[in-house]
Amino acid sequence: KCLMNYHLNKLLVNKYVDAIITISETSKKDIARLLKFNPEEIYVVYLGPKAAHIKLKPGKWQEEIVRRFHLKEDFVVYFGDINYNKNIPTLVNSCKAQKIQLVLVGKQALEVEKMDLSHPENAHLKPIYKDLVSSKNIVRTGFISDEDANKLLNLATCLVQPSYYEGFGLSVINAFASG
Repeated sequence: KCLMNYHLNKLLVNKYVDAIITISETSKKDIARLLKFNPEEIYVVYLGPKAAHIKLKPGKWQEEIVRRFHLKEDFVVYFGDINYNKNIPTLVNSCKAQKIQLVLVGKQALEVEKMDLSHPENAHLKPIYKDLVSSKNIVRTGFISDEDANKLLNLATCLVQPSYYEGFGLSVINAFASG
């Protein structure tokens, strides 16, 4: 059924679509390759940072964020899903080896206990499951507001996006805007 949907969408796109707008050269290449769409009719319009992401002046917000998220002085922050292409096991193991706190921001990381790790799409998390759910050096925030995301980025030692593959890294753009 999935393969049939793919071929149907490919046919419909090539028959009825005059142009495509996408967010990155990588996505453009994927669209052209997978849909056999003319790359000259695919236009890239880059994303910018969210308005909430700015460099903040020191203030009481720092103590409140440190307290609420149990942050250490130095920490690495990651924003996003924890599916296979995000390469979370390498990130977890790297932070563990370097003895640096890891802050995972996103709904999936908070709900890892509910995931079926025997499912092939989640099996990559098995080796790090214990660290994810019980390490004092890993903070799983779940979904947070743009304001809190900006505060975390302002305080973080660095943002890491260890993905094997990305169409576009919006969290990297937000991190630059947050200083």
